Amino acid sequence: MTFLGRHIIPVVAGVFIVSVSARAETPVTACDRLAAHPSDPMKTADGIKFADLDAGRAIAACRDAIREYGAEPRFQYQLGRAYDKGGNFSQAIASFRKAAGRGYAPAQYQLARHLISGKGVGKDIDRAVGLLTAAAAQENPDAQSRLGRMYLSGEHVEKDFSRAFELLENAAVAGNRDAYWIVLRTYGKIILMQSLGAPVPTYTDPPPEGLEMFAEETYGRNSLQMMSWLRRMSAAGSGEAANALASFYAAGVNVPKDRDRAAELYKRAIALGFEKARNGLKDLQTRD
Repeated sequence: MTFLGRHIIPVVAGVFIVSVSARAETPVTACDRLAAHPSDPMKTADGIKFADLDAGRAIAACRDAIREYGAEPRFQYQLGRAYDKGGNFSQAIASFRKAAGRGYAPAQYQLARHLISGKGVGKDIDRAVGLLTAAAAQENPDAQSRLGRMYLSGEHVEKDFSRAFELLENAAVAGNRDAYWIVLRTYGKIILMQSLGAPVPTYTDPPPEGLEMFAEETYGRNSLQMMSWLRRMSAAGSGEAANALASFYAAGVNVPKDRDRAAELYKRAIALGFEKARNGLKDLQTRD
């Protein structure tokens, strides 16, 4: 079955997902300019941060768009954002429900957020988890981050570190900063253990004496997984990740030492706006 040129796929508990391979077929409207989310892959305008959203103007514009173009879920979602900003949570939830029912991932995430908090609606954790799962399957980074943190902590779901990091790493690559810092802190502990000359423990091996806390906090991750994630982050445009990779190549940690590759990555990090990489490049160039 299709909707407005996008494929709708049933998943769990009556929740639907919709592919984002096609743009909405309606034109750009004032609703888009005043209420689109900056990270929504289906947006048709630049988007506006929640803090900067003018609720009154956006509500009026999105109502007009819905009257003119009908049940386009993009407009329902954006109307929900406007109501949310204005503090009218019951109307926000009603709009999110309509868009979520059509498989619109950002609306599924927002509706799940309200169902977990109980703000403006009765709590329904099972429904929220189903919505987050559907939105995460569409690679919505906010949903991936929230669901990943839930699997990491065991909040509302059974702990699953492998699933958690799959979600968190994907969210981080897509630009979600909460997920980025969780993954970075975890891999930072692996780097620290390497600097201490200690093996990175997993849950199948006992941790080195005195380093038990790091075994718990690395969640069974390892340096190979860390390097793979850093490469993905660098390819996605992270100067911080490019800088970290450069330092590994410069020192020969986790990869064979390669000064040329290190220099290339330091320059990439600088080009991406990570100015601290200039120090690494300078140090590399002054070594014997």
